[in-house]
Amino acid sequence: MEVRAGIGNFTRLALLMMVSFGIGFQFPVVMVTLQAVGVVTPKKLASWRRQAVLLIVLIAAGITPSGDPFSLFALAIPMYLLFEVSIILGRLGNRRKRKREQAAAAAAADGPR
Repeated sequence: MEVRAGIGNFTRLALLMMVSFGIGFQFPVVMVTLQAVGVVTPKKLASWRRQAVLLIVLIAAGITPSGDPFSLFALAIPMYLLFEVSIILGRLGNRRKRKREQAAAAAAADGPR
């Protein structure tokens, strides 16, 4: 087994870790956008939790440059928490949208004064 130490290897690893974490943390932005556009609903995302955990771990394993479980879980755990946050944000957005629609319907039903 050969240990390669050097500033070049460290810099490469640090850069790859920053890029992979940056990509990983774009995940909730994509999820909230898909909910806002209407592609998926928070209810549907909540029903996909088990599959989401598996997919998140697989993605984290694929994009982390080192093979250690620490960096895998350092990326997977926040990604899952942000997945849950995106579901909550989607629910709040849907609730606000319904309230706006109800207010607009009530205003239209009252008619002009």
